[in-house]
Amino acid sequence: MESLNAEIEKCQGFMLRINEESFNQGLRQAAFFHGIPADDSRYDLGKDVVNDRLVSLGEDADDASQVMGEPPTDSAQPDETIDVI
Repeated sequence: MESLNAEIEKCQGFMLRINEESFNQGLRQAAFFHGIPADDSRYDLGKDVVNDRLVSLGEDADDASQVMGEPPTDSAQPDETIDVI
């Protein structure tokens, strides 16, 4: 049973590294195509673009529903407005 758990952990770590590298690949492409360095301080994993606005992600259901593609509620207030191309 321990060897099975070890194998599961190994696979989970592998999948995490793949997802992380895919994310980094997207940042590198954004830097290449739009001239924004991948280490730009404007990138914030605690935020998402909703209705063409950058909003903070919180612990409440409204933020989670926005990320999942459901219509936002009036409680979602943008931190700042950024035009999305």
